[in-house]
Amino acid sequence: MSVWDWYQQHVECLDQNPDATASDWIMFELFAEATEAEDPEVKLIYYREAKDAAQACGDKAFALWCDAWIGMETCSVGRYSESLHGLTKAAVEARHPRYNGLPQQIMVNVLTIDRMGDIDPFGYLAEIEKGVEYLESICQEEPEHGCVYWSNMAAVYTEVGRYDQATRALDYLLRSVRRHSGYEYYSSACMRMAVLQSFYGQWDAVFDLAEEGLRNPPKPSAHTTLLMAMARALLRRDEPELAKKMFAKARVPLAKCHASALNYDFATAFHVETGNLENAISEREKQYAATKGQGRHWEYAKSCIELSRLHSLSGNHSAADRWVEQAQLASENLRDPKVVFDQLKEIKRSVP
Repeated sequence: MSVWDWYQQHVECLDQNPDATASDWIMFELFAEATEAEDPEVKLIYYREAKDAAQACGDKAFALWCDAWIGMETCSVGRYSESLHGLTKAAVEARHPRYNGLPQQIMVNVLTIDRMGDIDPFGYLAEIEKGVEYLESICQEEPEHGCVYWSNMAAVYTEVGRYDQATRALDYLLRSVRRHSGYEYYSSACMRMAVLQSFYGQWDAVFDLAEEGLRNPPKPSAHTTLLMAMARALLRRDEPELAKKMFAKARVPLAKCHASALNYDFATAFHVETGNLENAISEREKQYAATKGQGRHWEYAKSCIELSRLHSLSGNHSAADRWVEQAQLASENLRDPKVVFDQLKEIKRSVP
């Protein structure tokens, strides 16, 4: 059962209850207001009121459902740490036997792991792996959950360099995708696989996966990554003009969303591969500005690390040193600052 199937079933049960009062219905009305609102801050107000109403009615399952949406929207407004704090509490609640078999039990745990990956995938890796173990023990044969869950896992494992585990997650993702009709999930799976293959240097596979994913473009951020992946693969095929045209196409979906970490990674890599360090530096500066104070602690630190690397490559060592200092300051927000210092040492060793 998907989360929306559960929601509809919940509404139908209440509709058939002759003792239902106006107070019982208020949580559904508030939730409907939240889904129709466009401003994430407004959505949050309604979701929180819906949760309060559910708790007042003693409907803990609906309150847990609201927790998941509160966690997502708190993230949407840039409060990642607050989002994780709320989701962690909800994940603990979700382990109670009363929620066994309910889709939101899986949903809040998936979102909690996802948020840990957003904030600090290296520092939270032990908790992430425990969460993976728990989810594997409770997950039912629900492909939609699998699509989200395994995609998140592939993203985390790719980011921390555990490519074997990322490959395993992608295998599971494909199984889920094949049982789900949503083209968006399939295209996102192609995108995740293309990203992983780029780390292996399998550029023919990257091209084919990006081409397949673009047949049914997913959300703008993933669409952007697919176009950039194809552009990078075209460079490796010695087709620079086609590569530049493909890269330029990425501006259209990118204009419709906030750039993701993958968008910055692939845009920077493309500029480096075409010999344009100035544009590569500009991309990382945008990432630094976009993540400053947003709670995406690892991505913020990574932007500093990469700016140090790029300035070192360009020969601007004074600028590189300034970004080393910024990276060291950024590491203070991480649970595992060692990874920052290790990468800075690697830059010093590898860049003349």
